[in-house]
Amino acid sequence: MGSDPEVNKQEFLAESLAERLARRMAESGGDGSAQRALPPASGSGSGSGQRGITVTERQPLRIDLAELEAAGFVTPYGRPTPLTQEVRAVKRRLLASTLPSGGARAGIVLVTSPLPREGKTFLSLNLALSLSAERELNVVLVDADSRRRTLGAHFGLAEAPGLTDLLAADGRGLGEVVRRTTLANLSFLPSGPADAQAAELMAAKQMGRVLAGLAAGFHDQRRTMIILDAPPALAGGEATALSLWAARTVVVVKSRETTKRNLARALSLLQGCTDIDCVINMVDAEVCGLVEYG
Repeated sequence: MGSDPEVNKQEFLAESLAERLARRMAESGGDGSAQRALPPASGSGSGSGQRGITVTERQPLRIDLAELEAAGFVTPYGRPTPLTQEVRAVKRRLLASTLPSGGARAGIVLVTSPLPREGKTFLSLNLALSLSAERELNVVLVDADSRRRTLGAHFGLAEAPGLTDLLAADGRGLGEVVRRTTLANLSFLPSGPADAQAAELMAAKQMGRVLAGLAAGFHDQRRTMIILDAPPALAGGEATALSLWAARTVVVVKSRETTKRNLARALSLLQGCTDIDCVINMVDAEVCGLVEYG
């Protein structure tokens, strides 16, 4: 049988991205195992060495729960639905598997998909909202997709400074870009401007410093969960880079649309994280066996 030139081209591009990231990691003096031991994180200033986040005083970012619920999202105190049950099941698995692991990756969850429009951002926001209902947990939702900035647009912060500014070490501290919200234990880190070197920035040691600062929390005794909403794995190298830092990766696939081949290719690019779950989106409730109760 003859080969498909377009498929071969796509596979070559995917392999090239992975190889470039591996080379970048080698040049920066780190690899998947070495980066577990991270340098002290910055606090409100990039060179302070202070652990934890001191957020700049500003009006909390308003989370309109009624609007989110009307748009089909899971809200912390909304009416129980089959979707609520599904998101809670994913949440409980993540809580059980990521926080007790210890080390620099503890509590860091990467959410991605093979291709665009398969539901990764929908799941990222739903997970963050559901996690915010936990009594002894801080949650940081990170828009790590600087090309689309869907989460930032949703919160009116698509043009705000954020992750890429921190990774470029432009002098900003975490406290200047992390936004507290009107949900007491939920914070949001915008993506910052698009950067052609985003994948390389996310593979470098500064990404580890940023994550360590976020994980250190807000000077309280709560543990912290970090949800990274990344670009699709087959659309660039960012998800590959971010998998190097995650305790667990969640890959969202769309029922009856995501192909086995694209899923396999995506998984091959996410091997920086050894614990990967797949979540099937757009499945009928009857198929899942979930019913409304109460």
